Amino acid sequence: VATLLVYTGLAVMFFLLSFDLIDRRHLTPTDAGLAFLPFTLGVGLLSRPFGLLADKIGARIMLIVGPLGAAFAYILLALGIGAPLTLGVLFPMTLLGVSFAVLVAPLTNSVLSSVGNDDEGLASGVNNTVSRIAQIVGIALAAGVAAYTAGYVASLIVAAVLSAAAAFAIALMLPG
Repeated sequence: VATLLVYTGLAVMFFLLSFDLIDRRHLTPTDAGLAFLPFTLGVGLLSRPFGLLADKIGARIMLIVGPLGAAFAYILLALGIGAPLTLGVLFPMTLLGVSFAVLVAPLTNSVLSSVGNDDEGLASGVNNTVSRIAQIVGIALAAGVAAYTAGYVASLIVAAVLSAAAAFAIALMLPG
């Protein structure tokens, strides 16, 4: 459930932000791609340390904080539609990268540790399949909502709600 919700929200953002960067902010495709770098670096550089932290303090708190941080980042992106690139995009993308670094390793570990050793491959496959389905759903959702005048902002709010719902689902379903 958390994987579906979190990755649907992420797909909404990834799909729409590139249009915003190129069409509204008039960045070149290369510069638009570079705007995603804070997210990539955050996840790439911080996932391991946060995964180790989750091993020490438990995954539950991180699986709640990560999606809530992502929800806040989506709200900042929505509010930053007219803001300078640094405040309107790069800062929220940095927060999103840190939030996903907090989230990804504990989420994957929780999925894999919820089954016996013989079923870990199956659980990993199901988790990956769910994340791919979430990407398709997110793009379809973003394309549908973005067709309206306030579609960019509304879609990012939907992404925020999905991420917050993931945090809520984790809080309800994952034991303390």
